[in-house]
Amino acid sequence: PIECIEQIQNRRLRLGFSLPAGPDCHVLKRVELVESADAVSIALIGTINDDPNAGACPDEARMVVTEIDLQAPVADRTLFDAGRP
Repeated sequence: PIECIEQIQNRRLRLGFSLPAGPDCHVLKRVELVESADAVSIALIGTINDDPNAGACPDEARMVVTEIDLQAPVADRTLFDAGRP
């Protein structure tokens, strides 16, 4: 799940989230956005990094950030984490 969402520009958001601990190395595969006039729904899709050259995986969950661009300004729209029930 997304732990924090910060608007850093008119159409740009910074998302903070945790990747699970090893033994497998987890990475963010993609971000799925659904924008409407009233809301923005954001889903983070993770995967296991199977690259043998990826190096050691962390023993603990780690906080990471990514930034995304929206098609329209945030304005008064509600921001939703689509990964939360």
